[in-house]
Amino acid sequence: MSREEFLKSIHLDRDKKTIFFAGGVNINHYFEIYRLFVEQKDRIWNGDFNFVVRPQPHAKLLDSPGWQILEKIFTDAGVYVSNPGSVDASGDRTQELRLDLGLDDGPDELNYLLRYSDVLVNNFSTMGLEAAICDLPTIHIGYDAYTFGVRFGVTTAFQQRMTHNRRPLRLAASKVAKSEKELLAYIEQYLNDRSLDREARREYAVSECGELDGQATSRLLHMIKSRLSK
Repeated sequence: MSREEFLKSIHLDRDKKTIFFAGGVNINHYFEIYRLFVEQKDRIWNGDFNFVVRPQPHAKLLDSPGWQILEKIFTDAGVYVSNPGSVDASGDRTQELRLDLGLDDGPDELNYLLRYSDVLVNNFSTMGLEAAICDLPTIHIGYDAYTFGVRFGVTTAFQQRMTHNRRPLRLAASKVAKSEKELLAYIEQYLNDRSLDREARREYAVSECGELDGQATSRLLHMIKSRLSK
């Protein structure tokens, strides 16, 4: 499916840049994102952009009353909410797998979002690696606008202490916005020139994946068959 076809399928404008926010379980971040990207959208690219929000697929977020309200106000504002469903280790995840692994005839939505968006705004999740594989510029939010009563374990301060988030290759492949001002500046930079940090993204992706030739499944199948033949 082409970029134009995909954006049309989710009712977005093919002539506009697309900003993709993939958040974590800290619901406060989503309220901050709503304020900045919806209520104050004119501060970003003159307000002329598509906006996609994908919540963390975890019951900690998706089962909260706050998220149910947020999802409605995002949708009412014309934001496309790519909701993957809640992850429950003890439950049936068939529907979630169908959504993200393309087991139905419809598009693999996450794959298309990573390939056809123009910039990813993220909270230090592994989505940053997937974005690098797809050559999608990534900005990690490195500040917490609101921390009262919030567990340290869901703050960006904690996430930035994690070993994998401190890897030089990972940091070089993306931008870390330490303030709202930096976030807005980095968005403008990437929307103006998607090629910024391209080589660093590729180097990071190769360091994690080994190969970027699209043949991982074939190699895995070959390895399994070779083991079975012994």
